[in-house]
Amino acid sequence: MLLQNNVCYRETDPLNSRSYLVFPELINLKKPQFDDNVEVVDDVSYSVAGAIANVYASLVVLLGYTDRFTRTHQWRDHARYEFGDGMICGFRLENEKEAELNFVLYFGKHIKATAKSLFISLFENFLASRDVTVQRYLPVKCSKDHVINRGVIKEQFTIGLHHAHCPRCGEKVSLPEQNQTIQLTLEESRTVEYEERNARQRSLFEKAVYLLKSYASQKGLVAPTCFISYAWGDPIHERWVERFANDLINAGVGVILDRWDNEKIGSSVPRFVERATGADRVILIGTPTYRIKYQNNESMNGYVVAAEGDIIGARLIGTEEDKMTIMPILLVGTPKLSFPDLLNGRVFGDFRDGEDYAAQMIKLLSSLYGIKSREKIFGEIMGVFEST
Repeated sequence: MLLQNNVCYRETDPLNSRSYLVFPELINLKKPQFDDNVEVVDDVSYSVAGAIANVYASLVVLLGYTDRFTRTHQWRDHARYEFGDGMICGFRLENEKEAELNFVLYFGKHIKATAKSLFISLFENFLASRDVTVQRYLPVKCSKDHVINRGVIKEQFTIGLHHAHCPRCGEKVSLPEQNQTIQLTLEESRTVEYEERNARQRSLFEKAVYLLKSYASQKGLVAPTCFISYAWGDPIHERWVERFANDLINAGVGVILDRWDNEKIGSSVPRFVERATGADRVILIGTPTYRIKYQNNESMNGYVVAAEGDIIGARLIGTEEDKMTIMPILLVGTPKLSFPDLLNGRVFGDFRDGEDYAAQMIKLLSSLYGIKSREKIFGEIMGVFEST
């Protein structure tokens, strides 16, 4: 219930596979004055009144559930995210009153305009879904680029004035209309709608995982250990794989992933690859890059995937029981372009449609736990997504 209502989110320690519920509003860690030398600039701010209970927590959770923004840091009343290749965005809660919250959004100096508008739009859409009233305050500068204090802007509007004087040079500055709508392109609007649906689906996914784990616990079902085989080279795909691995762990599945198990200096790559031999299942993430590296025609560039492929190949030419331990997942492309030839004709999980991720993930987890699609519990778990 707490997960479904976005009061908290589940976090798993990859070192010991222990899961925790993290409640953003109970975090007391203060943001260091110089935490990582990231230079950010404050932008639009909001005053929120009404049913404000858990609004901050819900915003932290939902923005972290999107595909585009990855939650990287969280302190008391302060959350930070990354977009794409290290672009920073975030928000903080300040001057909290009994019946009012005040949020400030901020961005890294080099963030792209499209990423910035997407973050602002998602933030506002998530706010709009709550039973609250929202007043937006756009940032204001004088002609000399001096920033007008947000508190001054808010006070001027409160008393009905639409101008302010710069505290540094005294210039009289007209205040912009604060409730104007952010202009998005058609593609950006579609992205906002997609990400909002994705975040909502994520909440349902957490509920479905809870039902599945509860059933497995009652029936004494144990999930297998899974070795994840995928191709490096695309940061977007690498982040997807890591998130996918986290979801497996949160659902009680043991995971062997190189980003966690083989990142220390001095680690043995061949020895790590050998761990696939002892894994109950091998989950193969199919992309065109994976197939190329599996074929090992690029000198040393693909040798890790090729080495994993030797182990996978040995299972695929073994007994039918051995073959069933290989679980192909199609992320990009077509089966012919993204999987090794030995997998031709094998049933695969289709994760190409991001909006269908949650449902596909539950099907995969059910398979890992040995729950068949004809069982009543499977219908109940999948019914979580059909009820919306």
